[in-house]
Amino acid sequence: MTSIIFSNEELSEKILAFSAGLSGSTEDQQPTSEVYKQVQLLSASADYTQAFELALSELPCIFEKNPENLSSILNYAFILLLNLPTASHVSNINIIFKHLENSALDISFQLKCLNTLYNIKQTTPALQHAIFVMILNICTKNGLVKSILCSHINSLLEYTANWKLSPAESLEFLNLFLASISKENLQADAITLEKIILSSELPLDQTKSSQMALSLIVKTINCIDYYSFYQLAEIPAIASLSSSFEYSILAHFLQESHTSWSDFVASNKDKLASLNVDVETATNKLQILALNSIGNQNLGKKISYSTISKRVFADEVEDSDLRDFEIESIIIDSIKTGLISAKIDQLDRSVIITRSTARKFGPEQWSNILDHLNSWKSSLSSLLPVINNGKLMTQLSLSSASDAAIVEIKTDSSSK
Repeated sequence: MTSIIFSNEELSEKILAFSAGLSGSTEDQQPTSEVYKQVQLLSASADYTQAFELALSELPCIFEKNPENLSSILNYAFILLLNLPTASHVSNINIIFKHLENSALDISFQLKCLNTLYNIKQTTPALQHAIFVMILNICTKNGLVKSILCSHINSLLEYTANWKLSPAESLEFLNLFLASISKENLQADAITLEKIILSSELPLDQTKSSQMALSLIVKTINCIDYYSFYQLAEIPAIASLSSSFEYSILAHFLQESHTSWSDFVASNKDKLASLNVDVETATNKLQILALNSIGNQNLGKKISYSTISKRVFADEVEDSDLRDFEIESIIIDSIKTGLISAKIDQLDRSVIITRSTARKFGPEQWSNILDHLNSWKSSLSSLLPVINNGKLMTQLSLSSASDAAIVEIKTDSSSK
C-alpha cells in the first residue's frame, strides 16, 4: 500500500470523515455522536493527534457493525496515522493494536493488517519496531512463532540496525524474541539466537554472558539436531570458559575420537545429572561425529565394520551380529542428520561414505580437498584412452557398414 501526504486542511477533513464513518453516519445523515462533536472541536483547533486518538475509541463498533469493510477502514486509519507527528505513531498504533487484540477478528487478519502497515514506505523505523513486537506478541500468544517468525532469526540484528535501536534496546528485543522461541520449546532456533547474542557486541554483562554461554553448551549437547561444535567453541564467550566443567564436556565433541567419553561419564555421573546433560543423546551424537570424521578421511573408499567399531565404540562385544546392528544404526542415524551420504554392504560388512560434512574447515581440510581433486583428475586421465578407443571403434564400425552398403549397391547394379 502506498502512502499519501495530506495538507493540514485535508488532514482535518479526513479525520472528520473517519470519525463520521466510525460513528455509523451515512452521507445523508449528519453525525450526532458526542465523540464526533469533540473530534470536530479538536480538528478545528488543529489538535489532529488528539482528534485521531478520540476517533479511534469508536473503532470496536466497526468490528461488529461493518466487518466487511474493516480492511479498508484500517488502511484508511493507517494513512491518517502516518500523516500525524512522528512522536505519536507508536502510541496510536498501540491503541489500534489493543482494539484488534480484544476483538474476535481472525488472527490471520490481524497479522495481515500489521504487515500492511509495516511495509508502507512512509512507516518510520520506530513504528516498524513497534509493529514487529506486536506481530511477535500475537504469534507468541497463538503458538505461531515457528511457522511465521523463526525464518527471520538470522536477520534480527539487521532489523534492529534498520530500526535504529540502541545496543540496549537491541538486546532487549532479542531477549524478547528468545523468550517467545523458548515458550514453544524450539531448541535449535533458541540455540541459533543465543549464538547470535553471544557473538554480537551487544552490552551483555559478564555474569549474564557467562551464564548464557554455560547454558548454551548444555543445550547444544542435548539438542539432537546440533552438530556444529567447532563453530560453537570459536565464540569468545564460550572460549573464555575453557576452565569450566561445561567446557570439559564440550571438549569431547571437539575430538576426532570419543573413546575417553565413557570413562568421563563414569567419573562425573552426578555432575552431569545436576546439569541435566542427556548422556544417551550425547553418546549417540559423539558416535555420529566419530563416523563423520572417518568419512572425511576415507571419502569414496570402502570402510570395514571393524574399522568403524574401533573408532566409534569404546567397548568390545562378543556378539558380532549385535555390533553390526549398532554400526548400521549409527550409519543410518548419521545419514538422517544430513552429515553423510553412504551405501551399506551388509554381506561385505562395509560401508562407502560418498559425502561427509567437514566438522571444521582449515588448512588440513583444504589439503584433503586438493588430494580428492588430484585423485579425480588421475581417474579422469585414465578414462581418456578408453573413451578415445571407444570413439575409434565406433568410427571403424560405421565405416565398415558404409563400405558394405556401397558394395551391395554395385553388385545389384552390375547384375542388372
